[in-house]
Amino acid sequence: MSPAEEPAEEPLSPGAGPGAAEAFPLLDLEEALAVALARSDWLLSAGEVVLVRRFQACSEPARALYARLRARRARVFDPARLDYAEVPEASAAVDELRRAGLALPRGAPLPVAWLAETHTVAELKALLARLGRRRGGRRAELVARLDDPEGRALLAERDALVLCGRALFRRLLRLYLLRGDADLSRAVVERLGLRTWPRYTPSGGEPPFPTRGRLLAWEQSRRRWHLLDGEGLLAELPAALDRVRQSPVPPPHLRRFRARHYDERICAEAARGLERAGEHAVAAEVYEALLGAGVARRSEVAVRLAQCRDRLGDPAGALAACREALESARPAERLALVRTGRRLARKAGRPWVPLPPLRRPARRELSLPGAEGGGSRPLYRTSAGPRTVEPAVVDWLAARGRPALFGESSPWRTLFGLLAWPLLFAPVPDALPSPWLNGPLDYGTPRFREARREDVAAWLAQLRAGRGAELLEAALAEHGDEAIVGVDLGRVPPPVLGALVEGLSGPALAGILEAFVDQGGRAARGLPDLCLLPGPALHAPEALPHRVGTGLLLVEVKGPGDSLRDEQRVWLDRLARLGVPAEVWEVARTPPEAG
Repeated sequence: MSPAEEPAEEPLSPGAGPGAAEAFPLLDLEEALAVALARSDWLLSAGEVVLVRRFQACSEPARALYARLRARRARVFDPARLDYAEVPEASAAVDELRRAGLALPRGAPLPVAWLAETHTVAELKALLARLGRRRGGRRAELVARLDDPEGRALLAERDALVLCGRALFRRLLRLYLLRGDADLSRAVVERLGLRTWPRYTPSGGEPPFPTRGRLLAWEQSRRRWHLLDGEGLLAELPAALDRVRQSPVPPPHLRRFRARHYDERICAEAARGLERAGEHAVAAEVYEALLGAGVARRSEVAVRLAQCRDRLGDPAGALAACREALESARPAERLALVRTGRRLARKAGRPWVPLPPLRRPARRELSLPGAEGGGSRPLYRTSAGPRTVEPAVVDWLAARGRPALFGESSPWRTLFGLLAWPLLFAPVPDALPSPWLNGPLDYGTPRFREARREDVAAWLAQLRAGRGAELLEAALAEHGDEAIVGVDLGRVPPPVLGALVEGLSGPALAGILEAFVDQGGRAARGLPDLCLLPGPALHAPEALPHRVGTGLLLVEVKGPGDSLRDEQRVWLDRLARLGVPAEVWEVARTPPEAG
């Protein structure tokens, strides 16, 4: 899908001379086409290859015009209104595209809605006036009044340019970027100097789409998933379920490039619709079929099956589904399954072995003045005006000289992305087939650790040995400007990252970040809201206990009526076992008039 080496042509820098920015769309498109053809030409038909070659044979102005218009959302263009610095003679470029078969011939029959796209509302009203027809109403109504031979003839008096091959070029861009949206903006923002993508050598290995049939099936399934509504999902369910049953289980890191990925989603969402309609027996059959076919989200589907069986008066069957789900469930999911399983076991008169209890976090009570307004979440009075509870606690701490970051998962995602750069961009086959990825395809799958087992072990050993600060400094110097998966230096600046690393022991830092090795970005769910950075000790009468120590403290903030989620309970237990100070702060809200 991408070159085995860097492109021979050096990308233009923002200061590469007059007109450099105007050349970016064509440069990026041509690079994408060359790479996609070199690595994936067997996925194209002979006719598609011919069309691409015709594009490559066009003059530079014609290619530049096509590159510009291809990236626009409009379907139809008025050639007289095209004005691009890199296309000095737009009319000549339009004629060349038409001769090459890259645009429809002039006067080609088009739907009235397409013909109307090149006209403003005022121009549509003028055409209706020529026909002696009513000119009031919205644009759609004006277009409808022109939908007859006379109206279409008037609309067709203006030349309408329609590109050919847009679907083909979108396909090639997907093969180049390995992104469903085929959006070249990643290349554009880097060429403009607005953002830098990680610098790595694209890897070889198994291509995401080994055959044209796999590619076409993926495109069709993706289109169905995005277009189907509730009734459409139910109508598509039998065919989608058959496709899931008949297709092999793909490697986890390639699931997103298989039609099965979207077919499983169609089946699961349709089954949820059946549940909502009270058709629990039919929904259970769908869930059983998905589990039998090796569905990706196995534990989630098993939970739904257990719920259906329970509704059908089969607690023993529901209990069996819960037990099966426990085998593949993540820690937070296991908590929910244990609760459900315990209830079902009582119902079925069966034994149930509980999980070891989680450690209870330390709790602190805090009272803050409320503020007027707010929707579903109450507001609190702060120096910056009314805010929700987490920013209010940060403001309360700042007023007492103690810095804190309301970052939720951002600090830990950022730390992992920077510190684990050598793991994320290691030369692992299949993992980095495109030059525009911010992380490997296997990130978040079991393969991530398996394919880098020795490197992961060595990396964790460095962290445990207390080299986190040293590794962070090197990573910021070398990769701090790169768009790495999870990294957000705008929200979590380097000094905060440094304070976090310094405030944690080596084993604690390794223990937190190891979760990302195994779970990818999902590992961040449930991490505490606030990072209370090292600073002066606090003694606050409005808090109980009154004293807050000087060291790093992670805080999960809970306002009135809020309770811990399973992901948060799991992380608080893990932090306690790693020796990381973490608390739950229960914030009471005094009435606004009393504040």
